[in-house]
Amino acid sequence: MMVGISVSPGSAASPKPSDRATDVPVDTVLTWTPGIYPGTHNVYLGTSFDDVNTTQATSPLCVSKSQDANSYTPPAPLGYGVTYYWRVDEVNAAADHFT
Repeated sequence: MMVGISVSPGSAASPKPSDRATDVPVDTVLTWTPGIYPGTHNVYLGTSFDDVNTTQATSPLCVSKSQDANSYTPPAPLGYGVTYYWRVDEVNAAADHFT
């Protein structure tokens, strides 16, 4: 099972595999839609909800830091029968200021 974790409104959305997806292929690619001010993305992946939900970019659970793409391919196949949790933090680009 895969569980996508949304950090806050306006962040990356529409995770695939979606929240609570089952029978996810072991060679799946994680994808998402960037938020309003996309800059780069930090991708977190692990088997503990609490660890993935609370970790920072300096953690080994940050499997891809400051990437431009809206997808991440794990370097090794996922395990059969294992529940994975993943999240994407956007490192947003500066918003244009309106006067």
